[in-house]
Amino acid sequence: MNVTWFKTLFYISLIAIVLHSCVEVKHDTDTEEKFANADLIGMWKVKNLTQSGEIRSVELVNDSIADIVFKDSSGERHLTGKWKRSGTESAGGINFVYDIKLSYEHPGSNSSRILLGSLEEIAGKLTISSTKATLEKL
Repeated sequence: MNVTWFKTLFYISLIAIVLHSCVEVKHDTDTEEKFANADLIGMWKVKNLTQSGEIRSVELVNDSIADIVFKDSSGERHLTGKWKRSGTESAGGINFVYDIKLSYEHPGSNSSRILLGSLEEIAGKLTISSTKATLEKL
């Protein structure tokens, strides 16, 4: 085989990889059309939790306020947080796309916590899925 053929194949592959990495990944933005804010307002229970001492339940009260039940070694506490529909959160140069964002002040420390999740309907139940927890609408 000719060395030129391999070089050509190599450069075509390299260009394809570069072009593929430049393509912006589109997120399902029609969740606002699928689920209205009225569908989201109410009590959400944590179905499974990947960290101990975290959120146990969330009540989305109105268009932006959330009542969060937080449990850790010192007991159960009620926190007031905020929630927001579809958007993008940037951290360290990386953009995270979310269907729902829950933010609150972590008890016992002066740090804010943000939970970014995707909305979906699983087995007929409205679900918020994130890396830290899965919440199910009651």
